[in-house]
Amino acid sequence: MASSQSANPAIDPRPLISQAFIWKTAAVAASLMLLTVLLNIAGHWYGDTIVTSGFSADPTIRTIRIGDDTLRIADNMIRFEEQRNDGVANRVDLYVLWPSLEGYSEETKDLFNGIDSSQDIVFITLSRQEMPLDMSERFAPVYSRLVDLNGEKLSYGLTRFTFDETSRYAGEYLYVETNAAHPFVARCIDPSDLPNEARTCMRDVHTGQGMSMMYRFSQDLLPQWKALDQAMNFYVSSAIISARPPRKQRLSR
Repeated sequence: MASSQSANPAIDPRPLISQAFIWKTAAVAASLMLLTVLLNIAGHWYGDTIVTSGFSADPTIRTIRIGDDTLRIADNMIRFEEQRNDGVANRVDLYVLWPSLEGYSEETKDLFNGIDSSQDIVFITLSRQEMPLDMSERFAPVYSRLVDLNGEKLSYGLTRFTFDETSRYAGEYLYVETNAAHPFVARCIDPSDLPNEARTCMRDVHTGQGMSMMYRFSQDLLPQWKALDQAMNFYVSSAIISARPPRKQRLSR
């Protein structure tokens, strides 16, 4: 007597999806997820170096208001075409040549296009303050708890700390001015196995009457950190033409 399985050829004892197929599908999905994460990281850290269009050599000065601060900025220093307008803005993205702090021009186009060297470009974002503390003020209450405090002192006045692998900043280094009450602080991505143009640092500073200045720069400029920080602060403060004065505090009786 034939078995029930042979009597009914429509019944197949094998699973519809083989174990090998499941593993292959899972591998593909994992690869796609990893690619998505890497693209997000790349966009966050390296997006400033990927500029393919929208350059302007026009020196026209724009008057832009961000919160309580009014700034005058040349078109050739504004990265994105849609931001080259007078009026109120939530943020404006800039780029300048280091150390001259010049904007884009026909003479410097190869530098801004990254043909000669992207290490000479500093990217700046001005926006309304969203955090109560800037990066220098966050070192003691926040960053110091997330790093190995046995940092490496460097010859140019900074100490390099490694973030804990369980923190959100894993894979980054923290560079802090040595023995300073209000130190220079910058976060830099781990440069291992990265091309020169991807070795990026970032720092944010409160400025004006309620603005935040965040600037990104090449790790190769770290030995010049003091001159760089002074120049960025001077550049932005010089661009501010008016600001609403701070509110007077009522004297207690």
